Amino acid sequence: MKKLLIAFLIISVGFNVYFLVQASAKPSPKTTLEQLSKPLGLFQHEKNDWFFYFVKEGGIKEASGLHVAVQSNPNAIGLPEEIYASLSPNGKKVAYMQKPAWPHQIFVANIDGTEIKEFIGPILPAPTNANIENQFSWSEDGNNLIYAVTLQDCGPAGSGGTYETNIYKKNLLSQKEEIVLRLEHKCDDVSTGAKVIPVN
Repeated sequence: MKKLLIAFLIISVGFNVYFLVQASAKPSPKTTLEQLSKPLGLFQHEKNDWFFYFVKEGGIKEASGLHVAVQSNPNAIGLPEEIYASLSPNGKKVAYMQKPAWPHQIFVANIDGTEIKEFIGPILPAPTNANIENQFSWSEDGNNLIYAVTLQDCGPAGSGGTYETNIYKKNLLSQKEEIVLRLEHKCDDVSTGAKVIPVN
């Protein structure tokens, strides 16, 4: 399950919110110091767009060419516009999702701004209050995106119900999708942790 772990580095600077993501390639014994210092990718909110930059040594930013319009949510006035992203292992593609924009969707694009495509979604809330989680990541080979959808079936406080989270793997080329893990916990008691549900 280690391949399903998702790592995000999130930094807030002033009134801009930056989401930094680093390629998930693992260093080998032959990895040089130069290879270890790969640039980070970030989205920066500027006026009505999110611009994707690489941050190189010394904090120097370099525009990649990718920028996307901010998607606002009229039903979430006052909540900050945020974007969550994961850079592919080869650094050529980025998957991203905006919140509190609705419906939640994950897009994949080349970092130069070409081939922006909706990859996951939209997932609508009714009738199960489904939400795409903002934690998602690429497989090590860069061919699949791993993401999670939580289904909420909770009544009023104290009345029971469950949260169920399905973790999916979707292939970038074939679009084939499969559930690789299911987790469930009670709405009124999260202290016992999540129950793993077998995947058929």
